Amino acid sequence: MLGLINDCAEQLVIQKFGIDAWHAIKEAAGCPVKDHGFEQHGHYPDSATVDIVVAAAEALSVTVDDVLELFGQFFLEYTIDKGYDNLLRCQGSTLRLWLSNLNAMHDHLQSSLPAGNFPVFWCENCTIEEGSIILHYFSVRGALLASVVVGIVKEVANTYFEIEIKMDKIAVQGEDGSECTTWRISSVDPDKRYKLTQQDPTGSDAVIVRNAMDRRATLRHNNRRSSSGTSSSNPGGSSNFDPDASLASLSNGGGPVSGASSKT
Repeated sequence: MLGLINDCAEQLVIQKFGIDAWHAIKEAAGCPVKDHGFEQHGHYPDSATVDIVVAAAEALSVTVDDVLELFGQFFLEYTIDKGYDNLLRCQGSTLRLWLSNLNAMHDHLQSSLPAGNFPVFWCENCTIEEGSIILHYFSVRGALLASVVVGIVKEVANTYFEIEIKMDKIAVQGEDGSECTTWRISSVDPDKRYKLTQQDPTGSDAVIVRNAMDRRATLRHNNRRSSSGTSSSNPGGSSNFDPDASLASLSNGGGPVSGASSKT
C-alpha cells in the first residue's frame, strides 16, 4: 500500500477526532511509525493498513465500512490539499464522464508512482433506471476497498457537481462469478439527473470499456507475476496479496493478514 494512503488515514483521524484518538488507534494496530512519519511514496504492507482500519472502527465504535467510506470522503479533500484540484476539476462535465476518465488520470499518475497498482473503473448509462449510471470497479485487492470508492464518488458528486447521489451495490467482485464490483448510481433529486449522465454521440463508450478491459488484464498479469515471486521491489515484505484473507480480517475484527503487502 502506498504510504500516502496511511498518511491520509492519519490526517483524517487527527483532524476529525484528535491526536489522542490517533495514538490510541496506532497502539491498538501495533503501528510503530512516528506521528507524520509515513513516507507518501513509500510502500507498506496491506496488513498494516487493514490493522489501522480495524483499530479505528473499534476506537470510534463504528463499522469497518463506515471507516472506509469516511476515508473515501476525506481522501478527496486530502488530494485537493495536495494540489490536485485543477486536475480533478477537468475530469469531465458530468459524473459519468468524470468517472470514465479516472483510468486516464491513473495512467498519468503512474509515471510518478510506477509501482502503484491502480484500480480500473468504467461507467455506462443504466438501461433499467432512466437518468442513472452504472459504475464498475476492478481491483487486484478484490472488494476490500469498495467502501472507499463509495465515499470518494459521493464526495466528488457533492464537491464538483453539487448533487447528492445514492449508490446501490448490485455486484461484488469475487462473489457469484462477478469480475468486478458494480453500483447503480442515481440522483436523490430527480431534477439533477442531468448532472449524472449524457449520451455519447461519438460512440467512444466502446473504446473506454475496451481500454478498461485491457488495463484490468494487465493488472491481473502483473499481480500473478508478483505472486509467483518474479517481481520484487517492496521493502515492506512479499508482494503476494490475498484479498480474501484481508476481507476476512476486516469481517472478523482484524488481526494479521498473511502476505498482504500489495501496492496501490
